[in-house]
Amino acid sequence: GTNGGRVGSFVAWLRPEKIGHDPWSKSCLAILGYTEESYNGLTQAFWDRIHPEDIEMVRAAQAETLVTGSFYDIICRIIRPDGVTRWIRERAAVERDAGGSPIRFLGVCLDVTEEREMAAALQQSEVRSSFYDSALDHAPLGVAQVDMKMEVIGANPRLHQILRVPPGDLTGKSVAACL
Repeated sequence: GTNGGRVGSFVAWLRPEKIGHDPWSKSCLAILGYTEESYNGLTQAFWDRIHPEDIEMVRAAQAETLVTGSFYDIICRIIRPDGVTRWIRERAAVERDAGGSPIRFLGVCLDVTEEREMAAALQQSEVRSSFYDSALDHAPLGVAQVDMKMEVIGANPRLHQILRVPPGDLTGKSVAACL
């Protein structure tokens, strides 16, 4: 897991007099691999964790937010002190003073590593499944898929051809009834 939280909040000051006083929640610190003792209050602590290949994307998202005044919502990688790479989703908006000058970013970060891994695994299984389905559909042998009760839950076109039954006609029948 993430040692303490999957969602954290943060403030990143943009005013020189406030730099070094960025309050981060305990769960935000935990997501990034900091303790309250090891975190120095500096925005640089965030940049120290961002995966080198993702730094420009994160900088561009923040820069666009400063220009447009909207918020950014990005997914990037971090590298924790133990060397483990995690995925975070970060959403932040810029707060401005009465004159329109940026004061600080207010945001949340969410550890989305498990979701990313599950999505990748699902995509892999769908690729495998479609490969096997295609292989079975074109196999020269008759093949049936059966459940624990020995009932047919699927059969390839060749098996239907061999048994001289219309496509789908075997589904739901016991294996014994098909022979």
